[in-house]
Amino acid sequence: MESQQNAVANVAAGTPGAPVARRVDFELVIADPDPLGVFGFAFATFLANLSALGIFAFNAMWLSTMIFLGGLAELIAGLQDYKRNNLYGATVFTFFGAGWIGNAITACLVNLKLVPETDPVSQGWGLLLWAVFVAAMTGVSFRLNRMLTAILVLVTLLELLGAIGSFAGLMWITKVGAACGCISAVLGLYLATSGLWNVTFGRTLLPVGEWKRGEFRRLQPTGKHDARAVAQGNGEFR
Repeated sequence: MESQQNAVANVAAGTPGAPVARRVDFELVIADPDPLGVFGFAFATFLANLSALGIFAFNAMWLSTMIFLGGLAELIAGLQDYKRNNLYGATVFTFFGAGWIGNAITACLVNLKLVPETDPVSQGWGLLLWAVFVAAMTGVSFRLNRMLTAILVLVTLLELLGAIGSFAGLMWITKVGAACGCISAVLGLYLATSGLWNVTFGRTLLPVGEWKRGEFRRLQPTGKHDARAVAQGNGEFR
């Protein structure tokens, strides 16, 4: 104990030959969570909209997909994106993940007759708010890639047409929106696969159509956070 105190005193006094404290910096590397989140989105969106088209009714498979793939997988991806300083991916995935979990819980409560079923007007307003959110996310996607933009445009149509169908009481409009949702899910499977393949093989095997600088005006980053958020990379959401 006395020798340790003497060593500390020598370091503080700058005594020659005294042990020197060294600072070690390290960076925690986190794998890209975006393919996980997009796969979860694609699975849940496809099955949910098949149900909306009347192909099958509420069942255990649909519920488990909503909770664990649409909800939990996207939520995990979003939280990991926060660690990677990817504000866009974090916002999209955590918002969608929480939404899917909420939908699953609501579906269970309605089927157990613990809460009343949502009336068409309330559902219309809810879908309209979702359409506004997805439209806002679509605007940001014009700085990323065309495939992501196409997916979000289709999801915006899904929510908007669902809202119109609910307000007007016209099921065919809702089903057109559900068809848009199924197409967006198929494109999501492609986008998620490209995120895995392109990174794993170190080259572009599945192109996603990066937006070029000349096509849309890019804002200059104003700080470290903005620079990392808009940096071009192999992920879908950064």
